[in-house]
Amino acid sequence: MEYLILILSLVGIVFGADFLVAGAVSIAKRLKISDFVIGAAIVGVGTSMPELVV
Repeated sequence: MEYLILILSLVGIVFGADFLVAGAVSIAKRLKISDFVIGAAIVGVGTSMPELVV
């Protein structure tokens, strides 16, 4: 049972990350912002998220 939860969690993380990147690229194109700026913002939020959740 634990392995099933592990596998499903990993699949969820992969699809979530793909969705996040696709959305960020779409927003960057609409707002005409460079990919670097959007990437830096996502990395900043992503590294701060564990502290915000706990």
